[in-house]
Amino acid sequence: MVAFTFRPVSLRVVVPPHLSRCELAGPPAPRIVSHRGPMPLPSLPCLLLLLLQLQLTASLRVGSAWPSRTCARSVAPRASDIVPHAWETEPLPTFDYEATAPLLESGGLFAGIAACQRRQGEVLPLLDELRKFDFFSLYSADLLSSCSYMPQTEEPCSLDACEIEPSDDVSEVTTARDTEEYEFELDGWARWDQPSDFAEYYDLRLNPEGNTGYDGSRVWRFIHNKICFQEDDVDHGQLDDDANGWRRDFNRAISGMHAAVSAQVIADMDDEEERFEQYRRRLRDEPGAVSNLYFAYMLTLCAIKDAAPRLDVCNYLGEGDAVRPTMQQLTASALLADPAVQLAAQNLREHAQSADEQLWQARLRMRDVLRIMNCVQCNLCRLHGKVVSLGVASALQVLLGKEGQGGDATSLNRIEVAALVATAGKLGAACKLVEGYGALDGEVALAQTMFGRFDADGSGEIDAGELRALLTSLGKEQSDNELAVALAALDTDGDGSISYEEFLWWWSKGFSFEALAGRGTSKVAV
Repeated sequence: MVAFTFRPVSLRVVVPPHLSRCELAGPPAPRIVSHRGPMPLPSLPCLLLLLLQLQLTASLRVGSAWPSRTCARSVAPRASDIVPHAWETEPLPTFDYEATAPLLESGGLFAGIAACQRRQGEVLPLLDELRKFDFFSLYSADLLSSCSYMPQTEEPCSLDACEIEPSDDVSEVTTARDTEEYEFELDGWARWDQPSDFAEYYDLRLNPEGNTGYDGSRVWRFIHNKICFQEDDVDHGQLDDDANGWRRDFNRAISGMHAAVSAQVIADMDDEEERFEQYRRRLRDEPGAVSNLYFAYMLTLCAIKDAAPRLDVCNYLGEGDAVRPTMQQLTASALLADPAVQLAAQNLREHAQSADEQLWQARLRMRDVLRIMNCVQCNLCRLHGKVVSLGVASALQVLLGKEGQGGDATSLNRIEVAALVATAGKLGAACKLVEGYGALDGEVALAQTMFGRFDADGSGEIDAGELRALLTSLGKEQSDNELAVALAALDTDGDGSISYEEFLWWWSKGFSFEALAGRGTSKVAV
């Protein structure tokens, strides 16, 4: 008698239907298969699958421990093994429509930006306060989903910076509500991770966004080149034509979302000089990035305003008495009702209604933006990318619905409402960062202009006489003794002149002599 013993394996093996009789998926318990007489020869496919299972069983027995669910990662192919596609090497498209977009012809967007800057201090603290509550902080997310858009070649970031721990302190009220709200819409704006054995709850308060060191440029390149609307997606005319305003609006919203992520990274950098440099590279000098950031911010504010009848009376997982006063202040704020801000939503709807039954293309792309976050190889970045994508999708759902005339805010589930408010807070914080560095940038531009005016030989340095003339032109006339003190502190290499960087440092300190007294000999960052 010949016997074969099969050990059960915790591995799913896909067997073609015509080979299912081989029973190689693994039994629920060990068993003995016996046979008397001559052994029949198995077919070649069955034999190959049998050998595969035996090899897998042997391999699994080598290690005694399984990798944890939260840290498990499949081995990525080497980048050198993959031939880059065109979208990976061609220049990124710019979504800077300031010369053609109807929204800007009347100065509407600029007026909205000015309104946001003027009233930012009234709204942002309310958004920050709301994000302290469970309702807006807890998200059930599957961080183990695989990427279905591209091979994974980029290096994951370090575990210390990127890995996050699920929250163990989630109330039954939260889990019960999220489990019940599972209505499916075939052509909706978003697909969120449903509660399951593979999804965990994560708390944004314990896992704030920041600079992890992860390089997500390949994912963003895919989004801008493959998901956002391109010239090739336009049947007639060009993307800048009036009839394609809804396509431009979609691209604007995604560009604004990207700008917000960049701002979050910049804000968490340790070095001030690096922050300022990255602000210029990622935001100021990126065509359309800043204006699109404000555009996306205004859309979320308009969506919150439209959803006020629901938001003002919600129970908020039992914390309604604490949440509603802040929410009611937010929905009633002057910024949300400002005509210039509301013009963003008004133009969005007008453009969408001219889409000639093609608005489904925007919904399809928005779902892809959310799903491609599974390609992000940093769990912290992936979580926040999912939340901000869902927030933008929720805003579009409220403002446009199916036909572009507006949706029903009561159709949003708890996580969609939470993401909408959280995303408004993220976008608002990004706008605040831009305003701060924009003001500094304006000062730097003026300092550079003034320095260049008195740097007669263009050497990048000015001597004592040129410094005196410069300060006098600024109304900062100094005595001979004060000028000598300034030169001694600023002239770190002792050559009798000061560089632009040294001058800019003193400019940034308001030409303070107290600052000079504490200045060391090393070069001071801007």
